[in-house]
Amino acid sequence: MDQNLDTNELIEAIRANIANVIKITSITVVISLSYLLFFYPPIFSSAVTVVHSGNNMQKSSQASGIMSSLGVSIPSGGASTPAPEIVVQILKSDSFSRSLVQTKFYSEKFNQEIPLYQIIFDDLNINKSNEYLFQASKVFQEDMFIVNKERMTNVINFVVVTSEAQLSRDVAIEALSLLNNSFNAIQKEKAIQKSAFIESRLISEKEKLKKIEDIYIKFQNKNQSINQSPSLKIQEKAIERDLSMSTTLVSMFMQQLEMTQLDLYDEMNEVMVINHPEVMPYRSNRRIFLLIGSVIAGLALSISYIMSTLLLKFRDK
Repeated sequence: MDQNLDTNELIEAIRANIANVIKITSITVVISLSYLLFFYPPIFSSAVTVVHSGNNMQKSSQASGIMSSLGVSIPSGGASTPAPEIVVQILKSDSFSRSLVQTKFYSEKFNQEIPLYQIIFDDLNINKSNEYLFQASKVFQEDMFIVNKERMTNVINFVVVTSEAQLSRDVAIEALSLLNNSFNAIQKEKAIQKSAFIESRLISEKEKLKKIEDIYIKFQNKNQSINQSPSLKIQEKAIERDLSMSTTLVSMFMQQLEMTQLDLYDEMNEVMVINHPEVMPYRSNRRIFLLIGSVIAGLALSISYIMSTLLLKFRDK
């Protein structure tokens, strides 16, 4: 006897057991609704949009272009990497996430300010060991912090996702502050390296300028009747050309040094905020998908029940 179920028989069986299908699906939906309403934790997200303005970098590139025309190369300190990419690297770095998970935030569940790693592990007894910090940083990067950069633009978005609305906003604000501090620290480190290079070049160029000035003075004192000798005029122009170029270099190095030293004492703030963290962060819509999934699961269970009853009937024949 053929044990395979016929499609028509299955359809007829479903029609005959439509009441059971509705019952099983309803039970599944009721169980899912009970879980979603009373046990499923809410998920909130707070989004931030930032952009790199690039003003300081444009000024620096213009000055570097003038220096390059004189045959002088000033190290950029890593400026070959686009600044927006540096922002993304900071946001995705282990040091960034480790700093955040060690920061204290107010938790509604515990009703006090505690480090984020204790909130992540839901345990106040978790200590500040490297093992726990590493695990908390990994969870934060993979499940709680989403970073993306819009193509062909300098716009970067990051989203903080937690089970508390205020916590999501607080972490997003702290992440924004840490981002600016980290970016400024990198830029200031570049400025320190650039300042040290310019200072060393300025010393050598001043010594070179002093030698050229001494040569020019001696030449003028030695050759009083310079207008009567074409060769002396050529020598004079050559010395004056070297003197002019060296003077220009010293002057520009002094200007560059002054600008670089000002950067050391000024907040660059090249990361501008377009969209600030919301006061009431957006509540995730995952519950709808879970409810739809429960309906599908209920239908699948009911059909499986009908098919199993048909198979049992076939076996009894």
